[in-house]
Amino acid sequence: MKFNLSPLVLAALLGTGALLSGCSTNPATGQQSYTAFMSPEEEKRVGAEQHQEILKEYGGSFDHNGLAAYVTGIGKKLVAQSEFAGQPFTFTVLNSEIVNAFALPGGYVYVTRGLLALASSEAELASVLGHEIGHVTGRHTAQRVSQANTANILTGGLAVLAGVLTGSSELGSAVGDIVGTGAAAYVQSFSRDQEFEADSLGVRYMTRAGYDPSASAAFLAKLQAQSELDAKLAGRDPEAGYDMMASHPRTQDRVAKAVAEAAQGEGARAQTSKPATELGREALLARINGLGYGADPQEGLVRGNSFILPPQRVRWSVPSDYRLQNGAEAVIVAGQAAKARYDIARNTAGAADYLRAWGQSYGVRSLSRIAVPGGLDAATGLIQTQTSQRQPVLVRLLAIKTDANTIHRFQILGGLQNQREVDRVAQTIAESFTQLSAAEAASFKPLRLEIVTAGSEAQTRQQAASMPTPTGREAARLFEVLNGLAPGAMPAPGTKIKLLRS
Repeated sequence: MKFNLSPLVLAALLGTGALLSGCSTNPATGQQSYTAFMSPEEEKRVGAEQHQEILKEYGGSFDHNGLAAYVTGIGKKLVAQSEFAGQPFTFTVLNSEIVNAFALPGGYVYVTRGLLALASSEAELASVLGHEIGHVTGRHTAQRVSQANTANILTGGLAVLAGVLTGSSELGSAVGDIVGTGAAAYVQSFSRDQEFEADSLGVRYMTRAGYDPSASAAFLAKLQAQSELDAKLAGRDPEAGYDMMASHPRTQDRVAKAVAEAAQGEGARAQTSKPATELGREALLARINGLGYGADPQEGLVRGNSFILPPQRVRWSVPSDYRLQNGAEAVIVAGQAAKARYDIARNTAGAADYLRAWGQSYGVRSLSRIAVPGGLDAATGLIQTQTSQRQPVLVRLLAIKTDANTIHRFQILGGLQNQREVDRVAQTIAESFTQLSAAEAASFKPLRLEIVTAGSEAQTRQQAASMPTPTGREAARLFEVLNGLAPGAMPAPGTKIKLLRS
């Protein structure tokens, strides 16, 4: 049977064939990779542009006790062992309590203050930096961008082709949707294969640099323990978010992979009389002694379902089934049926007048004053608008004035059918919004890591149980996670350990 293909279909198919031929051999992997849509020069340009945005989003660069230069030194040592030794890399410590590390194309590598607090040896830190360097040398972002562009072209081409072959544009659209889903699964963030490849490259670089590669598995086990503790504190399933569409493989899978890579590189590793996870332990612990831990009270604190902002001397809460995330510019509230955003505006108007002006372009309605603790000037109003996908939504606006020039403002959003839930969140916030005394505000002090020598088991156990924590809970388990200990285990007397102090 013959089909007469239109010029449009022929162009789509021929274009697809040309795009799929845009492969090159990567010296880091020795394999061909498809990077037709992002050249090395483009990677450098994108990395340089986004670097400033990353600094803005994560609270800027950070230094403590020479940590910035220390991290850069380790990073350069690893890059020197890579296939791109002559290319410039930029290593940055970010002032964020979030445990995270990532890389931008063009050689921009980041680790957070929170991640450094979790590390217990230079080798563990090297494993993280090596992994992120592996994403750069593997050109994974270039692959992702190129695959995404090709997926879009393939999706359009197959949709047109299906319409021609079946005579049905509706069916063609359905096929396009199915292909689009597969393409999205393939290119969303870094793929599982890319994550494993970055692990392999990272182990290669740290082994060549003289670090014990088994520290990679040790640190990934810590990441898993920290993730499980965070989930417990937030009342979430520890496995939440680790599905087939996640941007990273399951943590336990990565641990197993890292162990296998470490075993393969064991013969090339420089021998040492120290235990594997203690390679460079003293050097790193000396650098992080006194390091700030958790959120800075000056930026606001999340305590369960409450948010506390000591500089403004205010506290407010959301229903217990909602979660809070303190961002660089606003606090985000997330729940099943509603979401909210909180920030502060500087304005001399009263609460009701401010809301009237704030929501004017959206036709704010049902504007009224409301009662909040302490008799503060407060008002609320309702607007109806739509999302970028043109879905209708309700937004409950809430403004609370605490002094002549400060408005605390909330936007609580939900579907038209969820107005009762939107109002429940707004009511909880309004009824819980209280001002702190000067003494209460001053009581929230930043936590810091202190490196001490462990005494007897009984003494250490008592220190762990009484240790202050960001949430005021699970002190003993947090002590174990920070020190890489199994539940119930205690360090040997004379060992250097991490404690938290206020």
